[in-house]
Amino acid sequence: MKKIISLILTLILALSLASCGNGDDKGHASPTESASLPYKDLSADEILSATVSIPPSGFQVVLSDDEIEELVAILRTVEIDGPDYSVEIEGEQTVFTLEMATGAEKSIFSYDNVIYLSGTHTVEPHETEVSHTLSEFGKRIAEGAYQQFLEKIIDSVYASSGSTLNVTTGQVVFVMLDENQSLPGRWKPDVSDNSMIVLIHDEIYLSEAISSDTPGAGGEMHIFYFEALHSGECTIEMNLVYGDDEIAETESYTIRIED
Repeated sequence: MKKIISLILTLILALSLASCGNGDDKGHASPTESASLPYKDLSADEILSATVSIPPSGFQVVLSDDEIEELVAILRTVEIDGPDYSVEIEGEQTVFTLEMATGAEKSIFSYDNVIYLSGTHTVEPHETEVSHTLSEFGKRIAEGAYQQFLEKIIDSVYASSGSTLNVTTGQVVFVMLDENQSLPGRWKPDVSDNSMIVLIHDEIYLSEAISSDTPGAGGEMHIFYFEALHSGECTIEMNLVYGDDEIAETESYTIRIED
């Protein structure tokens, strides 16, 4: 009888240890996979919008639905070994910005051999070359769009504040305003009808005659480019905004568009 009880206790103990072992495996598997494949479960439905840009032009391109699908397919294969700040970065920077359905914003900085995720300098296994694939994908979209933009602005027209400008559909209108980057005020556009004219790019131009290292020196021009889409008349108001809503100055432009 004692032998039978001893056998039963031994079996119970063995089953208990096996059960604990399985629980530990399950508990550690998910974090390990999550750490090495941070985007393995990412879905395109989780992304409301995405953009890509390549410094120094900073020309930002909004990705189409098909391009977001392609981006997600690449991100799912990103396998991270871990932080390594000693690795020498190769290639140009490509910046992806994702607006998630949760309201969060994710920024991904990709080079030929390194990816920055959540501010961490991460290195992938060399044989996967996902960082290079991601960079080339972004460059193909951003550089192509930037070339199209440069072609569009060849016949662009300068708009003067307080005047009426006549343009044709497809033509680009640009506005230039002083904006000191060492001061908090920033120019922001307010278009009366975005179906008629839309902002396609803006950039800061620094005069070579003035050093950007001198605080308060000024010399910066903020240039805004708008593309005329449909015939009609609309207005562009440029507001110099401090903080969230304090408008210090307004410049107004009337645009008359013809087919």
